Amino acid sequence: AAQGVVLTEGYYWDRDDKSRDFAQKFFKRTNRMPNMIQAGTYSAVTQYLKAIDKAGTDETEAVAKQLHEMPVNDVFTANGKVQADGSMVHDM
Repeated sequence: AAQGVVLTEGYYWDRDDKSRDFAQKFFKRTNRMPNMIQAGTYSAVTQYLKAIDKAGTDETEAVAKQLHEMPVNDVFTANGKVQADGSMVHDM
C-alpha cells in the first residue's frame, strides 16, 4: 500500500556530532535510537529552558520574547526559528 511513497523526517540521529552524541546517550537509557518526536520534544524543552535562563524569569511574555529572538541550534535542527505563532521552522 505504501509503494512509491516519499517521506521526509525532520530529524536523523546520525546527522552530525551533536545528534550522534545525543543519540548515544538516549540509546544507553532506552536501548534504541531516538526518533523525530523524541528529539523534537527534547529540543523544545531545552529551548524553553534556555529562554527562561536568558530572560531571567519564567514570566510568559519575557520568555516568549526570548523564544522568538533565539535561533534553535541543537540536536534536532540547525538555524531553526520560532515564529510569532509559536511554530518552529527549519530547513529539512
